[in-house]
Amino acid sequence: MLASTACVAVLAVLSERLVCRPLRHASGPHPMIAAIGVLLFFEASEQAIWGADFRRMQSPYNGIIHVLGLTATVHGLLLIGSAFALVAALDLFLTRTTMGWTILVMAENREGASLVSIDPAWFRS
Repeated sequence: MLASTACVAVLAVLSERLVCRPLRHASGPHPMIAAIGVLLFFEASEQAIWGADFRRMQSPYNGIIHVLGLTATVHGLLLIGSAFALVAALDLFLTRTTMGWTILVMAENREGASLVSIDPAWFRS
């Protein structure tokens, strides 16, 4: 699990450095087309390595829960609960930390952020 996380991180950094960063100031649809190209490249690479056959993974959580006439799987409820927890954690990060506020300010107005001593070069978008 950690090895796959590290591999995805390395691929993300490489694609950002080699594709996204050179197109940072490009106008028109060029950055979006490049992002779709990277996506198609990764998809084709994955199919070349592991094949295009459909594979099904068994869930470790096989239980079914019946509540108020509704039926749900334990796996589905865990996914929904995890998604809500991650959204709440992201909201807390963005609204309660200095780094989060800095990200929000930079997304809103880069020039205004530089007026209040936030270095725009530190954030690359």
